[in-house]
Amino acid sequence: MRRIISLFILLLTLSVLLPAQQRKLEFISPDINDRNEIIMTVKLPSLSGNTYRTLVRGRADTLALEALTLFPEKSFYFPSRNEVMVYNHFGCYGFDGDNGNWQELNFMPSFSSGQPISPLSLRTLEMSPDGRYAAYIREDEENTASLILYDRDMQVSLTVTSRLKREYLEKIVKWAPDSKYFIYRRGRDLYYFSIEQYQSGRIPAESFRNTGFKDMQSVQWKAGNYLYILKERHLYRIHSSEFFTRSFYSEPFRRGTVRGRLPVNYDPVFDSYVLNDGGTDLFLIKNGQYGMVIPLAYDIESPEAAQTPLINLGSDNEILSAEWLENDILILLVGSRKDGKSTLFRYEDRKQPFFLPLRSGSFSGLSASPDGSRFALFTEDSVDIYKAHEDTAVNSFSHNEAMQLHWGSDVYYSLGKKTIRTLDPLKGSSRVIGLSQSDAAGFNAGGDLICGIGDNQFRYDEALSWIPLKDDVEISGAKNTTKEYRIYLENLRGGWYSSSLKVRNIESYYTSDFIPPFHSQFSLEVPQQLRPDSSSNPWYFDHGQSTERKEVALVINAVDSAEGTARLLKTLESYSVQTTFFINGDFIHANPMETKIIAESGHTVGSLFYTWFDLSAPGYQIDKTFLKKGLARNEDDYFIATGREMAMLWHTPGYYINSEILETSASMQYVFIGTDIPVQDRINRINAPTYNAVEEAEQLLLRIKPGSIISLTLGEEAGQNEYLFQMLPMIFDELVRNGYEFVDLQDMMQSSLY
Repeated sequence: MRRIISLFILLLTLSVLLPAQQRKLEFISPDINDRNEIIMTVKLPSLSGNTYRTLVRGRADTLALEALTLFPEKSFYFPSRNEVMVYNHFGCYGFDGDNGNWQELNFMPSFSSGQPISPLSLRTLEMSPDGRYAAYIREDEENTASLILYDRDMQVSLTVTSRLKREYLEKIVKWAPDSKYFIYRRGRDLYYFSIEQYQSGRIPAESFRNTGFKDMQSVQWKAGNYLYILKERHLYRIHSSEFFTRSFYSEPFRRGTVRGRLPVNYDPVFDSYVLNDGGTDLFLIKNGQYGMVIPLAYDIESPEAAQTPLINLGSDNEILSAEWLENDILILLVGSRKDGKSTLFRYEDRKQPFFLPLRSGSFSGLSASPDGSRFALFTEDSVDIYKAHEDTAVNSFSHNEAMQLHWGSDVYYSLGKKTIRTLDPLKGSSRVIGLSQSDAAGFNAGGDLICGIGDNQFRYDEALSWIPLKDDVEISGAKNTTKEYRIYLENLRGGWYSSSLKVRNIESYYTSDFIPPFHSQFSLEVPQQLRPDSSSNPWYFDHGQSTERKEVALVINAVDSAEGTARLLKTLESYSVQTTFFINGDFIHANPMETKIIAESGHTVGSLFYTWFDLSAPGYQIDKTFLKKGLARNEDDYFIATGREMAMLWHTPGYYINSEILETSASMQYVFIGTDIPVQDRINRINAPTYNAVEEAEQLLLRIKPGSIISLTLGEEAGQNEYLFQMLPMIFDELVRNGYEFVDLQDMMQSSLY
């Protein structure tokens, strides 16, 4: 045994080293001018991976609100309309490239229409490539949702399907290139929708539109309106014109034409792929660990053996982007988790089967042109344009922190973290057409709204238009009072908003919220009798007290399989959830790379004993010596693999417990972590195919109480297609919706001491 630490020092030390990080909406720098116009910056910790600031404006008398900066959490471009669309938590906004005007698009509930700023994932919105149709999710009652199709030209909407489960893991809609069809999903089942059938009023019943395929991660649309489906080792192809006929047949008659075979199984839960336009080559990313090019149309009559390139990502790298260009050129952007640097690779010749590194640096992304002849590389301060075959940029445009690029016929549209610009490839110049966020804002002496970004200033000119200023303008100090109104920030405890901006009418003595509160902000406390009694044993902890707040903690058990580790860690980072991993020796030995990744992720790591077995089975003799040796061995194995120590927290396989286990915990200064919610997330091989992770997540949500410890298992199980740990975005969203906060387990333990 390497060290013995008292419980008090353990909790104090870990709570200092690993403070709980809560996602909170912040209101910053409110100001009011003599016209009773209020401005304020809203800081939103977005789940898309970017925390951004939105400048909002409203009136004290009417409380009418609007967002003035447009952060591109998601964006679209419609060449036939020359229109750019920006979509974020505040609403949907369109820029007309022909007349240079912005306007808010009001076919969805938005901030300006009185919708509270949500802490949840960005609501699903997928636009048809021609820009006419919007397919989006509308939340309904009874914890369900509907898929809505909105026709922007006719200004009418249609409910495509309803009573959907609230689980937003992947895209729910994928449009065909010609905008005449889209695929959508209910659970894992995929259905088609025909715009022609909709326009003619002949929409078949949903049961007749089932494609027979599952998993949105398995399908991709390509040129010619072909839908490709990757299932296990086979790639199938179906033309959209075949949907109606095939939907009347059952397996195996509607699988489609086989276009290729893979050397390994494709798992839609943990793998992903990128297909070239011709459907002849496929780039497979296997469990986020390595990528390989697979020629699907290789000539089997060729006398020569074929080689294909493989890139091993190791423990510190991830593929940020993969794009196919013309002539079957593949470019990859691989990023390092350690130093944030990225490397650009290219593969273009089957006779030279390896990825050629082109350059390394602080690159944040890339974008391929629709015809594949060019691609854009985003650096810290520029957007560099390359031809597919060349290593030297043909254009370089100054644009700090660019995120997305859309390829117009005359100009490119570059959307960054601070500004939205047009890039002119002929003139080599750029122009600001919108602001994504601001560094500072306020009113000048004349009451005009001024926004500062770096060394540049802009004056607001209505309709989301900002005019760059040649000379610096002095911004007046922020005010909180006019003749009619007074504004002030009131701090809030718990919930999504960190504070509320109050608007007080001095004459009528009436006070209002400037921004509508999220409906769970002031959720009622769960009655005292619903909380479980706490344990009197200081070496056993299975729930917190949570007498003042609705708090829960999350623990992840790593038993043997490491599939899904990278995606899980990214989800935890997006939601700012600090968790505790319990790792056993089997996992450490089988997955040393993933063990190291978890150790370096900043989450707490406890012990799950040195191996996984049923301690209650009569064939095992469990005594204190056996338990001590098992704990010590796991400590040593973890230290050898990572160079780090485990926390003095543990639990047995299956949470089996008896008096001898608790006595051993106390003698070794270990705290046994239990759970007050039994979870079924590992199923035997016979029942695995019928396991429904969404339904299990819903049952879990019904059992959660303030102070609960939610325990999930990482990895895959033979025959199982769905996993509860994949449902974490759904679980996080629903708990936040109901006023819960996630706290670090050590913080929950420490607060329970008092």
